Amino acid sequence: SIGFLGSHFSLMQAGGIALLFAAILLVQYRKGKRKLDIGVIWIIISAALFAAFQVASADLAKHITGATYLLLSYGGPTVIVGLVYARTIYRELPDLTKRLSHSLKAVLFAASTSFGYYVFSYFAYHQAPDAGVVVVLLTSQVVLSVLLGIVFMRERDNVPRKLAAGVLAFLAGALIKIG
Repeated sequence: SIGFLGSHFSLMQAGGIALLFAAILLVQYRKGKRKLDIGVIWIIISAALFAAFQVASADLAKHITGATYLLLSYGGPTVIVGLVYARTIYRELPDLTKRLSHSLKAVLFAASTSFGYYVFSYFAYHQAPDAGVVVVLLTSQVVLSVLLGIVFMRERDNVPRKLAAGVLAFLAGALIKIG
């Protein structure tokens, strides 16, 4: 955000960013698991690419309409994945049709929430005086995802630590927004 969007963060916002980082680390911490395995490497690569996507999206939102943004950011990857994995998708379709009702519900829920994310993040980027702040605040979705996992996926391990991370992320968001 600083390098590509020209964002300037106050000391309070920098503290909020550090607090958010601490919340994310708290959520992923596992006692006795400090080894860098392939799963962690994929997560790091994914996080780096998502950060680059967010910064590019923040910049794009200032120059194009919401429709063009959605087509490029949502439709573009869909077409690419469809072309690259056409055979795999074709093989999976019969299994999905066997469980059509469940599959449709899951796909519609995932697609509509993903679509909503793109729409609302576009408007946040477009309307924000400093899109870099939006980029940082969207990062807090990691902690919110963990909290939603407690409720909807019944992930009950380390709930106090996850709740503490949620509180830290909320406080970080307040510092970043106020600062």
